[in-house]
Amino acid sequence: MRTGPSLVVVAVVGSLCGKAVSGQQELEVVGPRVLGEDRPWTRLAGVATWSDGRVLVAEATLPELTMFGEHGQVRWRTGQRGAGPGEYRQLAALRQCTNGDLLVRDGVLSRFDLLDEETGAVHEAWRDMARGNVAGCQSARDVYWLQQSGERRALPSRGTTFVRERTLVRRRPDGTVDLLGVGTFETYMGGMVGTDYPVGGERAFFPIGDTAAYVCQGHTGECLLNGTIRVQLRLPDKALTESAWQHAIRLRSQEVGAVRESHRRELLRMYREIPRPKTFGRFEQAVADDRGRLWLKTYDTYGTGHARWVVYTAAGQAVAVLRLPEVFELLLVRGNRLTGQVQDPEGVPTVHQYEVRPGGR
Repeated sequence: MRTGPSLVVVAVVGSLCGKAVSGQQELEVVGPRVLGEDRPWTRLAGVATWSDGRVLVAEATLPELTMFGEHGQVRWRTGQRGAGPGEYRQLAALRQCTNGDLLVRDGVLSRFDLLDEETGAVHEAWRDMARGNVAGCQSARDVYWLQQSGERRALPSRGTTFVRERTLVRRRPDGTVDLLGVGTFETYMGGMVGTDYPVGGERAFFPIGDTAAYVCQGHTGECLLNGTIRVQLRLPDKALTESAWQHAIRLRSQEVGAVRESHRRELLRMYREIPRPKTFGRFEQAVADDRGRLWLKTYDTYGTGHARWVVYTAAGQAVAVLRLPEVFELLLVRGNRLTGQVQDPEGVPTVHQYEVRPGGR
């Protein structure tokens, strides 16, 4: 484990749309704490954290689950390739449910494992042939699913795209299903590979917290909360300069650094062929915390090395703003800890964790 220099966060209560604000409070963000530098990870399936400093990391392709202690020591590690108890073909999701259940899904085996957080042992395992991705859970048997459909379109101004719809549903223990909303996004296609637009295009986000399930559209800034309440996030459009667009392409080329060179060249060719949009979306990433608040990564500082994040309540009120490294992908917010991943130039991920503490001048 290693740590880095502290960052400073300014919390702002009130509007963040150019109006005057009041009640400013400074917070200090300490870190990062870095985990997994010695592991041959290629793709993470999820993380879980505890208030005592433990962090559980699921690596999709090895596959393995590693529990780190407060000081970065490995407390236990489990998982190997296979189809038997405690074995996996490919980990698709690790989710820490609201009631404390620790849920792992193998996408190839269509199997759920309920894990013991102290040892990694499997308490219970069951098959579930439902199609889609696990977005979150209230308990091991009360799960949020993302189900996808799409169509190919040939657009003269953009080449060939897939326009996809993702539907968020909640499957309750009694078998009932709640429809919580539909989001759309575009995927640029070329040859045998495809990728989301690095910026621009329609983007949908599905952040799930302990008390809130959101379906958000990145370009409109509108979210549907728990399937019924519409929340408008007041984030202005930002003009997309050529330098920022080229920076986006460079960042994406770094993300695919681990793939074979011929594949990487094809991906970069596709990125360069995508016509530059006039504006960014309203935000680039969305994460819900354990209090039901939304953490949004905006485009305000794109290309500066640090990203601006805005925190919203479930009522749509902006209550905090902070800066984190631009290459940091936030995966989980629990308590005062922000946990995510950073990929090196070869595409190898490590887990980075920041801690938010009260501060002030």
